[in-house]
Amino acid sequence: MARPKIKIDANDLLKLAVLHCTNQEIADFFECSKDTIERRFAAILKKGRAQGKIKLRRAQWQSVDKGNVVAQIWLGKQILGQTEKIEQSLDADINHEVILMWPDEDNT
Repeated sequence: MARPKIKIDANDLLKLAVLHCTNQEIADFFECSKDTIERRFAAILKKGRAQGKIKLRRAQWQSVDKGNVVAQIWLGKQILGQTEKIEQSLDADINHEVILMWPDEDNT
């Protein structure tokens, strides 16, 4: 006899996926196994996590629009491939004195 299906509210699961909760965290919330979440709700997990990424991206752009310089720099690096170039120079006047010594022929 098969176990009865655990009732899981798809809307609640979607909300947790939007927050990028792990599959194990979602399973713990619904008091079921991680396998159950992954097997029965893969499409909802994928959709929710995609929505979460969009939500985060929207918030980042809003920060940029408000003048957040850190967000502007980060998005410039991520999207535009901008980098910080650190130039280093080494000015050294190093004089090495090399002394070559041969064994004394009388002491060998």
